[in-house]
Amino acid sequence: MYRSLALILVALTLPGIALADEPVISLADDYVVLDAPTGQLRFLAPLRGAPGVPQFVPADESPWQVVYLNFDGAKLEAGGNDAKTNRTDLILTPTLDYPAMSWTNLGGKQQGMKDVVDQLKLIFLKFAVKLVTERPTEGDYTMAMIGGTGESCKKGSAGTVGIAPLDCTNTNKSDITLIFGGLMSSSAKKLAFVIAHELGHTFGLEHVTDTKGIMYPALNPEVCCWVTSSLSEASTCGRPTQDEEKILADNVGVGKQDTLPPLVWFKRPGAGAILPPDVSFEVTAADDLGVHHVVIFLDGKQVLELSDPPYTDALTNLGDGEHTLMAEVHDWAEQKNTAELKFTVSSSCVLDGTCNVGKGGTDSECETGDDCASGMCARQKESDPGRCVETCDGSVDAICPKGTRCLAAGESHACLTDNAGTTGTWTLDLAGTGGGGGCSVGSWRPAGLPVTLLLLALVLVSRRRRR
Repeated sequence: MYRSLALILVALTLPGIALADEPVISLADDYVVLDAPTGQLRFLAPLRGAPGVPQFVPADESPWQVVYLNFDGAKLEAGGNDAKTNRTDLILTPTLDYPAMSWTNLGGKQQGMKDVVDQLKLIFLKFAVKLVTERPTEGDYTMAMIGGTGESCKKGSAGTVGIAPLDCTNTNKSDITLIFGGLMSSSAKKLAFVIAHELGHTFGLEHVTDTKGIMYPALNPEVCCWVTSSLSEASTCGRPTQDEEKILADNVGVGKQDTLPPLVWFKRPGAGAILPPDVSFEVTAADDLGVHHVVIFLDGKQVLELSDPPYTDALTNLGDGEHTLMAEVHDWAEQKNTAELKFTVSSSCVLDGTCNVGKGGTDSECETGDDCASGMCARQKESDPGRCVETCDGSVDAICPKGTRCLAAGESHACLTDNAGTTGTWTLDLAGTGGGGGCSVGSWRPAGLPVTLLLLALVLVSRRRRR
């Protein structure tokens, strides 16, 4: 059975993630049904009552359901439903050069693709879904073709932005689904929700009545998650209600849980700062699957909860003396980590000139490593202002703040700006070296090209973030 999803412009929201106000999206309840005797697709709009429940063999047990997110386009051939051979019944012509996704309005390909994938990681956090952006060379995989406006593709009603097979028990591990990304190119979160909705059909999920459900036939500001709900139409899969988490667990498996705690650092004020009674602060937070929120404590008492970056605010009328700020970051798996700094408030520091910002936190400007709480100041060109950086553990899943990448530096690693395609080198100055010393680290280059490391004999002390 195949089902199409017809969408008009969409506005989507995850808990704690704000989106610009946009029209609520409506998904039509049109269906595309594969007629088994003829192999032909026919449209029913709407379908009222399933034409008999088809028989399915149980899904194969597999450690991962691999999903290839194809943003680069491909030549599709009509007939069948097989990702590995690019064959699909969802196109109207014998062959179709399916277009690549346009990233113009999403911050460019690298940033836009990362934002979409990060959102999908959150959505499928609990399940054994492995998202890849390069075509696998072996094994089965579902392929989500993302891009274009759906020209020469089969559709339901007007406004369709995607079409996908409804595979009740995820029998076919090589389904193809088409998402018309060109119609949703203004929001990575919106695009991720539509991709998840379409993939939900390939994993056996139908439309539900709960307005918060990802499979609800309208992606409105309430949509957040997988739910247990009654169905919005008669079930094709023969179920009275739909427990989406249980069905996904049965059909794709339970994934490796998020075991990496998030990271958090103070960007400002710096450690040991002397400040007037009104104090502004900024926190840097990062997680491999996304930060949920940051809680701020002053002298042991919770004063703020921040849901969206930049994590910044101000505290006013603080009394003279030493104070302690603590930032507690939470990820979507309810793991947490903390960062703490001590500073002193002096109501006369502006008058007597004793105010100082302290040692800089992550991404603060610096001249030498002595200016940074981490003891490391990095710059790519001698004329550039330095930036305080943090160590990272060098593993494949090492976490760094957004826009940085974990690169080798001496015998340790640091989170450095990801300058793809540039030829400059990073100079890393360590506290106590007197300035100008440290490690020069070659900038990152695209996959397949060597990373040139110009290393001096200094050894960084690695401060591992894992417990």
